[in-house]
Amino acid sequence: MSDPSSRPPVTGPDVPGADDLWRVLVDSLGRDYAGVDHVGPGRLEVIDEDGEIVTIHLTPQQWRSLVISAEHIAVTDSGEDAWGPGDGPSIAYGDLEEQIDSRQDGELHVVLHGGSLHPSVRAELPPVRGAGPLDATLDEDGDWYAVAPDGTDAHP
Repeated sequence: MSDPSSRPPVTGPDVPGADDLWRVLVDSLGRDYAGVDHVGPGRLEVIDEDGEIVTIHLTPQQWRSLVISAEHIAVTDSGEDAWGPGDGPSIAYGDLEEQIDSRQDGELHVVLHGGSLHPSVRAELPPVRGAGPLDATLDEDGDWYAVAPDGTDAHP
């Protein structure tokens, strides 16, 4: 394998256009989730496996910028299971899937902030994370504390 530092830097023209990448994104989301709908400029609604609607706030141009950033990672990656040139769209899509699938309770939005995607309880920036699936109980001193659904104690 060649030295990654000897590869030329990735520039925008090395990556497909925004409209082409957007079509691939929408097709991929439609294949991997229960449904996808373009509901307005810079807004896609994805129905996850639980039937919950997640709104992705992203324009085709912003998606292309994320793919270009991911392509930079791909061309400089090295190792046995390394990404390679042309893998930018897969890396960017994998990150989007991770943000959709790792949301906490109440996080019905995925927003672009600081050059990366984040789950959020709101559409506005900056993103705000949800509390997660916690319950509350009383301890022996009569104080409330959080308990995760699996029963693990979140009490300090």
